[in-house]
Amino acid sequence: MPPQWKLTDEKTWAYQSSKRSKFHNGNPFTAADVKFSIEWLLDPKNKWNYRSYLASYDGMQIIDDYTVDIKTKTPDPLLLNQWAAWCRVISRSSLTKMEVKGCRSKPLAPVPSNSFPGSER
Repeated sequence: MPPQWKLTDEKTWAYQSSKRSKFHNGNPFTAADVKFSIEWLLDPKNKWNYRSYLASYDGMQIIDDYTVDIKTKTPDPLLLNQWAAWCRVISRSSLTKMEVKGCRSKPLAPVPSNSFPGSER
């Protein structure tokens, strides 16, 4: 099954990755990595210049190993385009092994994925 995005209510997007999705090093692509990546990007100490593109973000809940619910503050019809353009999911295990001091642009991290699989423009 390919990755899927579904609008479950006006302020909640469900993202389910394929169980076959993997990072470039072969590690599985998990919901925990998705949540970690977005929280890392939004952390001011990482100095990511594009935080404003995620201004509607209001939190994320991990549903299972492959699914997250993404909450927005207001309805956001541009969320998929913004995330596909500006966000990369990075392997938590890979990044935590390194001392990352900050990033001034997209974190094309040590072990990236292809953006949000299923959200290619």
